[in-house]
Amino acid sequence: MNNFVIYIFIGAAIAVLVGYSRLKTKNQTYKREPKRDFPKEWRRLLREHIEFYNKLNNAKKTEFEKRVHVFLLNVQIVGVDTGSATLDWTVS
Repeated sequence: MNNFVIYIFIGAAIAVLVGYSRLKTKNQTYKREPKRDFPKEWRRLLREHIEFYNKLNNAKKTEFEKRVHVFLLNVQIVGVDTGSATLDWTVS
């Protein structure tokens, strides 16, 4: 009987942690917000290289651009044992 209570307690603790983690991720706010408009060069790169972007309507394109901008301001991308191409230099 004691083992059953322990398993229930452990299961409840895991459920609370998983629930909190999902809630925290869903409501995540970023530290840095864009202070400038989305760069024209980035928009050109999206049009030329991202098929998904071209299928969006104007409102969704604006939303996607904002999300990309916020993501790039808040995330450091580090390549490990990788080379770079001319396109990589353009976006930097």
